[in-house]
Amino acid sequence: MDVVPGSPAESPPHPVTTIAATTVEATKLIPVAAIIAEPSISDQPVRSTPGACPRVSLGFARVYDTLLFLHVLMAFILVVTVVVFSAVAFGAPRDSRLLGIADAAWAVGGLGTLAFGIWLALYVDGYDLLDGWILGAIVLWAVATELGRRAQVGFTAVPTGGEAANASPLTGQATLLHWLRSLAVLALLVVMIYKPGA
Repeated sequence: MDVVPGSPAESPPHPVTTIAATTVEATKLIPVAAIIAEPSISDQPVRSTPGACPRVSLGFARVYDTLLFLHVLMAFILVVTVVVFSAVAFGAPRDSRLLGIADAAWAVGGLGTLAFGIWLALYVDGYDLLDGWILGAIVLWAVATELGRRAQVGFTAVPTGGEAANASPLTGQATLLHWLRSLAVLALLVVMIYKPGA
């Protein structure tokens, strides 16, 4: 078919048509491997919105707060033993039932403090069981436990008998062991609060 001069067939291609055709040709040249390697939307990390509630109910903060609360609670129960034995060391009547409760409080509080403390050290990224302050706290806990055991044996070995019982050498030795245990507990609390060297 002859082209009539000045007809639309003789006019140059429209710029938009040229760009579209060029884009299609360039797309055909993209390697298939590059398209496959391109990360999808599901591969992108999900960023949480500040202030939004976590999707998992037991997130890092909640587990940490729970462990810390239980660790501190066990420490308070442990201090109950120190308070009871301090009263006995100051001359309060020795009640076997009260001393038994104090010993049970040390068993629960001591083991709980140690267990939850180790759990915290393993759970928190910034802590390690080989940190100096953690090792020092474990040593102080062991020393306090042994001193308390010996003090308890000394207090219960002496029969209740008023001033004669309080003047017994066993009572004096048990009192000394108790105060040494109290110092160890105080040092333990200082280490756990200030974490020297952490």
